[in-house]
Amino acid sequence: MEAFKHFLSQFFRHVENKVLRIQAFQGHASYDGARCYNLLKKEYGSDGHKTAFEMARTGIQGGLYEVLKKIASHMAKDYAQNEISGRISHFWNALSLNEKFAVINEYAEKYGHLLPPDFTEGSAVLLKMKFTKVLEEHPHMIKRLRETSRV
Repeated sequence: MEAFKHFLSQFFRHVENKVLRIQAFQGHASYDGARCYNLLKKEYGSDGHKTAFEMARTGIQGGLYEVLKKIASHMAKDYAQNEISGRISHFWNALSLNEKFAVINEYAEKYGHLLPPDFTEGSAVLLKMKFTKVLEEHPHMIKRLRETSRV
């Protein structure tokens, strides 16, 4: 189990540094191991590291390769979401109040048809209240729309 945890820590660091090109904190391997265990918990439940270890040890359900794919997938999703949130926050906080309302109105004109009706009905109060969350969800909404139109 210790060797597995060390291997996962190295894999986590490699993905951050080489694949995602994030030269993050270069701390102790146990820090990366704990972060990796949190991703395994998301994927496999509260004892995710034990499930992943058994998969890797026995080769069942795709074995180690499948575990590493799941970790990398969660990392990519988490970092993408952080990047989206950061860019939206930077953009939004740089606007004046009038510019914010103009952006919301423009968004409603362009993409309102993709939102639930309660977001755009009346004076679009719900859209105005939750606009930054709507913007964070926008790339995922477009992705889902593209995926369903391919079917």
